[in-house]
Amino acid sequence: MELCCKNLSLVVDFAAGCITSLIVRGQERLVAKAPLFTIRLRDRAGEAKILSIADAKKCTETKTGALYTDFSGANLSVEVFLTEEQGEAAWRISATPGNDGYFVEWVDFPPITLPKLAENNPQGTGGKILFPYNEGVLISDIDLREGMWMQHTDAEYPSLGCFTIFPNMVCSQMLAYLWEDAGLYVGAHDEKRSVKEIDFLKETDGVTLRMRLFCGTDFGQAFAMDYPIVFAATEGHWESAAERYRQ
Repeated sequence: MELCCKNLSLVVDFAAGCITSLIVRGQERLVAKAPLFTIRLRDRAGEAKILSIADAKKCTETKTGALYTDFSGANLSVEVFLTEEQGEAAWRISATPGNDGYFVEWVDFPPITLPKLAENNPQGTGGKILFPYNEGVLISDIDLREGMWMQHTDAEYPSLGCFTIFPNMVCSQMLAYLWEDAGLYVGAHDEKRSVKEIDFLKETDGVTLRMRLFCGTDFGQAFAMDYPIVFAATEGHWESAAERYRQ
């Protein structure tokens, strides 16, 4: 599926379960493929089960995305939606555990892997991350970040008090990757302000922007987003991405 928006186009291979191209302002920006979603289920004994799109044996493509079923080890069904809304790419997901023995704890959706940051990038194709941690910070060296107290750590219970959770240490439901010539804005337009882990992770070839949606569902209940996660092209400075979020 190819989705063309204002200054941004996406190609998604739903059968393979990944984004295969991201063009922002005429340049290919994707450096690696990441699974469209990862889900953690939890059973009544408190045991966790993590499943990704790779665990689905069946993919049924639809006009706006795909339905994934027949997961290994779980009666899970997941539907992904991608639409163009007001010149931007809008993502949504729903997940049904299939029985009342599990609930959907969180969903990682949709990750995108971009080049190494500017100071880690000898090819000169890297940029900076606008990261809304506390009052906000621009990060151009992920190695420096990983050597500090604010390094990436998956949020778990009980809290350490410094996890990248919204609403808490993270002040806004967005991230942005900023090159010299363009920016990619990734924003959760959730007026109910539900709990999310919003962060970026160091990869071998680059960095992955991640939204982890904590679902708040009970055993057997379906989780369905009633808001979009938006990909939009911005200018290559933080004010442009911040203004898009404010709008």
